[in-house]
Amino acid sequence: MSGTLTIHDELTIEMLIKAGVLTDTDYKSLPLENGTALIACSDGDRFYDTFLHHAHLQVNQLNRKTRSEPRVHTFAWHGGILACVPDSPVNNHPKAAEVFLDQIRDARRIVKKDIDVFAPHSHFPCTAAANADLDIPKILALHARGKEELMNLGLSLKVPCYFHVDYQRNKKRTYQINWDRWNIWSREQMTLVAA
Repeated sequence: MSGTLTIHDELTIEMLIKAGVLTDTDYKSLPLENGTALIACSDGDRFYDTFLHHAHLQVNQLNRKTRSEPRVHTFAWHGGILACVPDSPVNNHPKAAEVFLDQIRDARRIVKKDIDVFAPHSHFPCTAAANADLDIPKILALHARGKEELMNLGLSLKVPCYFHVDYQRNKKRTYQINWDRWNIWSREQMTLVAA
């Protein structure tokens, strides 16, 4: 599961796209002029594409008088946002989530760049997720909990969430997650399983 997508994985992603859970990025609604704090997995095969995605989102909003380049303040841990959940199966140490969240909280105090957009990522395939036996729906469910942890930091953040897919075959794509649609889709899936 960590290296390539199975037919089941591709069908799941296709269903999530059709259900409106995974969508194109709505960069116009985000105030990106001060930059983005990216919370991503440190996977070396996918990180560059993830980082570039956020740099490109900022290009149209740059104020050339104050800044000429995108600003992506980065937090990269195995599992990305999944590692922010206290009981996350991707964490090998009991206090990993606490330390990671402390680093994120400190970014507002130490960095002092007025970054209001914190962009948590999860991705697939992901070795950290595979080692914890997490399929795509379980990754997204854990991602939602990670977003809640960020919101509970009390920092008045805007937290658009992203899911990066490495389709192999030289195709990678970052989707924005629509949580309202996720809630509907996941309830429907539970109903189907229970029936």
